[in-house]
Amino acid sequence: MRIQLLGRVTVAVGGQRHTLPRSQVRGFFALLALHAGEPVSMPSAIEALWGGKAPQTARTRVHDYASTIRRQLLEWGAPDCVESGRFGYILRATRDCVDALDQATGLREARSCTDTTKAIARYREALALWSGEPLADATGSFVDGTRIRLVNQYLNGIEAVTDLELARGEHAAVAAELTPLAAQHPLRERLTGILMLALHRSGDRQAALALYRRCRAELAETLGLEPGAELQRLHQAILAADPTLDLDAATAEPVRLSRPSPAQLPFAPATLAGRERQLDKLDAAAQPGRIVAVTGRGGVGKTALAVAWSHAQSGQFPDGQLYVNLHGFSPGSPVPVAEALAGFLRSLGVPGEQIPTREDEAAARLRTELAGARMLMLLDNAAHAGQVRPLLPGGTTVTVLVTSRDRLSGLAATHDAAQIELDSLEPGDSAGLLRRLLPDRHLSPQEAAELADRCSHMPLALRIAAARLRDEPELPVRRYAADLKDGAGLGELAITGDPDTAIRATFDLSYARLDSAQRRVFRLLSLVPGGDFDAMAVARLAGSSLSRAQEQLAGLIAAHLVDTVANGRCAMHDLIRAYATEKAVADETAKQLRTARDRLFGWYLANARAASRITIPELPLLPGSVKTVWKDAADARRWLETERRNLVATVKVAPEAGLPGYAWRLPDALRGFLWHAAHRSDWLSTASAALQAATATGDPLALTAAHLNLGWYHFVFGRDEQAREHYDLAARLAEPAGWIEAQVSALVNAARAERDLGQLASALSRTQLMLKLEREHALGSAREAIIHGLIASICLLAGMLTEALHHAQLGVAAPASPVVVAGNTVILAEVQLARGETGPAAQRFTEAAQIFEKLGHRAGRAKCGAGLGAVAIEHERYPQAAAHLDEALSLARQAGDDSTDAEVSLQLGRLMVRTGRPAAALDHLHRARQLRTVPTVRIAALIELSRALHALGRTAEAIEAAQTAWDEAAGSEYARLVTAAEQALQTLKD
Repeated sequence: MRIQLLGRVTVAVGGQRHTLPRSQVRGFFALLALHAGEPVSMPSAIEALWGGKAPQTARTRVHDYASTIRRQLLEWGAPDCVESGRFGYILRATRDCVDALDQATGLREARSCTDTTKAIARYREALALWSGEPLADATGSFVDGTRIRLVNQYLNGIEAVTDLELARGEHAAVAAELTPLAAQHPLRERLTGILMLALHRSGDRQAALALYRRCRAELAETLGLEPGAELQRLHQAILAADPTLDLDAATAEPVRLSRPSPAQLPFAPATLAGRERQLDKLDAAAQPGRIVAVTGRGGVGKTALAVAWSHAQSGQFPDGQLYVNLHGFSPGSPVPVAEALAGFLRSLGVPGEQIPTREDEAAARLRTELAGARMLMLLDNAAHAGQVRPLLPGGTTVTVLVTSRDRLSGLAATHDAAQIELDSLEPGDSAGLLRRLLPDRHLSPQEAAELADRCSHMPLALRIAAARLRDEPELPVRRYAADLKDGAGLGELAITGDPDTAIRATFDLSYARLDSAQRRVFRLLSLVPGGDFDAMAVARLAGSSLSRAQEQLAGLIAAHLVDTVANGRCAMHDLIRAYATEKAVADETAKQLRTARDRLFGWYLANARAASRITIPELPLLPGSVKTVWKDAADARRWLETERRNLVATVKVAPEAGLPGYAWRLPDALRGFLWHAAHRSDWLSTASAALQAATATGDPLALTAAHLNLGWYHFVFGRDEQAREHYDLAARLAEPAGWIEAQVSALVNAARAERDLGQLASALSRTQLMLKLEREHALGSAREAIIHGLIASICLLAGMLTEALHHAQLGVAAPASPVVVAGNTVILAEVQLARGETGPAAQRFTEAAQIFEKLGHRAGRAKCGAGLGAVAIEHERYPQAAAHLDEALSLARQAGDDSTDAEVSLQLGRLMVRTGRPAAALDHLHRARQLRTVPTVRIAALIELSRALHALGRTAEAIEAAQTAWDEAAGSEYARLVTAAEQALQTLKD
């Protein structure tokens, strides 16, 4: 079955295309298809289809629509895939069965491609799914907004692929394709800019300038804005006939893939009552380069207002919308600034490895990425101005919207932020909201006014009250209103400093309506450490079966005490969670709370250990059983990424919860994932917390694991001395603790650090102890492969090429995981290249590159590219060398791998010297020296630099570079480099 939404709404079954009867049935089917695999609750369906104007028969109609869809699908021979249950209606279909979702996936994959040809092919494949105006024959309140979003999705893809094609010289084809689209969408500056450049390169400069004038006029008339800085610069360059605009295929820089256009806004509320004045204020204040703060008490509807306005105005932000919930007033800790910065940078296409660990550097990188972008940034639920300032862009093109219970006066003072304060709804608006939420109740003006008054006209309280009355049609409105009045004296909701008795009363009544099991689950949900959760986490907390947890969760969702979010996960409003915490403290004993946390944290730990074992099997884990949980490594990584905030938060809260063991056991299981996914700040914070917790316990196993973790962190980021200190401590602690696997791992990594420090004799001596331990304890072929690969790399640097070849061959022959096999294959290729065996070396580099490509390991592919480039240089195949090295440099920089970047830059410098371009070589060789890298590359770059300087006639500088290389090499044990430096120095002096 194939569902089309990008055009008319149709269903293809067995090669035949069918259309459902009636536009609103098609609208409901489209709604289910857009949430394929996820439930759509009845209230959500009603709001999506009718907004605030639902008929009295809305529920009945939705049931009828579902029956019609089921009946038609069966008639057409499709599976019965529309199901109903406690959570609502769900379409059992995969994303690739729905063209709109399939297109989104394809465009996302294309954006992540590092190979331009593959990226273009994937873009075109995804864009070919377009059949015209989305949802063309469907109706429903949600349709217009969804249609805009899907059109933007398509146009973002068109802009990205034509940008790439333009860089390849296909300007005529790009101009032909974009000319009609630019006429249809004159406000899209990026599309206009690409078309202007295509026209200019096609020789039609006047058409390019005329297009700019039309775009400028349209922006001024429609939005009252001038074109963005980037489009203005392009216009000036075309006017000046700037030669840098011309594409010279022979000297063109490697194609830079387009910046992603994030679309992160949460689902917009369909019913927003009584906020017309505030929406008008937002329209006036939220201009490019401005900051607008929406403030007010908890439950007053700040987020709903901000999200609704953002969706309505999304067309003003052609480069995308960024969103983060900063959890400023949620129980637990607010989102760290570093985490929010890292999330934004990833959304903008910055690889995790390139995200700075220092907060100020990450903030500067974010400002750089946002320069010139016409984007919206929504910072939801900020704690205070200090949490917001580091996230702010530096230019004048990004609109920033902030919500907070704090007045954010400091932000107004320092950044001239406009302030919009929300209060309770006006009585008429709150009564109107109740009537729209309860169309079947036929509320009289008196009933609506009384109930609204009992809820203090607070949107959150009104929605919870409406949910109660919707689910209990037999409950009289006046009786419920009287109950709210009686309950208001139960005390204040003392969690934010706001005396909000109306909200407290609605919580009390909703809580009282739950059965005892649901009340217990509600209380225990306050213990979730990070944020959202799924039914399995609920089952672990409650100590129940998954099916029972799903039933209880459904009841909480129906009572509007729990919200559903993306991908089958749930969350609680921070006010409701605080209320749940209060109930948990009052009604559960400390032992019961500790036991529930232990169940949840134990589940996190077991899953994380299983994920570590399947993703990086060579990584030593703390002793203990490891369950088989995941079907494959990708499945494990998805779970780790989904639960990352909860996992990291568990490490932080475990000691104060009386469960300190999780503070050092969980980081041990997470370190491989945090390294591979480049979550640097989370890695450092959890590793540091592990050492603190381990020191408090004094447990040798805990201390060993903590030092192994921190040693790896420092080694990855080039701090070899600190890495060796931690590894030495880990090795000494592991031996008496009897953790042999950890002892060998610590010795291996300490030897790696010494190798990179030039201390080869000490590194080799460690390897003898490793081999002895491996033989005595039969640690497995994977560990043997790692040790032999390490010995080979040390022998190579020491000039012991026969020994290096022997150990490299043993390392490749030993069975191990793909990443270890690929790494050892690279070492063998480097040894063969050093021995002059260029043919076998090229074959090995190619084999390793293929493995790294399957693993998605960019740095590994870049290292192989550097090796293949070196082989091509030796054979004087210079164009082939340039192709290998250009691709390798792009990969290394995408991966943020300074060491490999330096190796590639060294080879590029060598290429320039060999091809008679010594001046061009200087930049590459200086970069190779200056990057944080191992001494071997730095010394080799100095030797090559001396040759380049000599070719330029700068003999004194050349001698100085060669002398510096010899001095550095002589202070190490790199025999091959000492010899090379001596020869370079002697040649210059002769």
